[in-house]
Amino acid sequence: MSGYKSILLVLNPHNTNKEAFSRATTLAQNSEAKLRLVSISSEGARDTNLSAHEPRPFDMREIACRARQQELQDFLGSLQQAGSDVQCQVLPGVPHREIVRKVVQEKHDLVIATAASATGLSRRTIDRTALHLVRNCPCPVWVFRPKTVVCFTRILAVVDGSIDTVDTQRDALNVKVLDIATSLAQQDKSELHVAQAWTLPEERYLRCGWLPLAR
Repeated sequence: MSGYKSILLVLNPHNTNKEAFSRATTLAQNSEAKLRLVSISSEGARDTNLSAHEPRPFDMREIACRARQQELQDFLGSLQQAGSDVQCQVLPGVPHREIVRKVVQEKHDLVIATAASATGLSRRTIDRTALHLVRNCPCPVWVFRPKTVVCFTRILAVVDGSIDTVDTQRDALNVKVLDIATSLAQQDKSELHVAQAWTLPEERYLRCGWLPLAR
């Protein structure tokens, strides 16, 4: 995929998604981009039983980070032996805040994130993290769900082709969306569909039946 220089892959602590890792490494190789891998450990951030001034027999945040680091190293072991030299860093804190901070600090231009297979409140929390990233991350965000296929058969690119106003940012975003979609379609040999949502001037009058229409 053209245009990417640094890719940040975020692995969910509860689901190490091999498909997301495969896609990230492929994109990095095709784009000759750097690949950085992080995982966010929020367990330590919820350790509020003791105040900051009280002595603690152990640091829950450090224990959680070490445990997660070992899990990821075990996961990456066989992949690194196959030729994928990727280093992983575990960061404590609120997931979307730490990811956005990492993007700003290291100037990543693509984030690939994974979501855990969960239901109920846990699923809503995961969706909220993805929503925060889409809204606040200064670069494109690609969220992988469990059992996501590595190659796609159909890709839909949605653009805003309005011509009634001049908007250079909108036009640049349209070009970027089409560039990403075209690159993915070429790599996966998939169908590419382009869509645009639009409204007819004074459409509300037609919907209300105030104007007669020929049948």
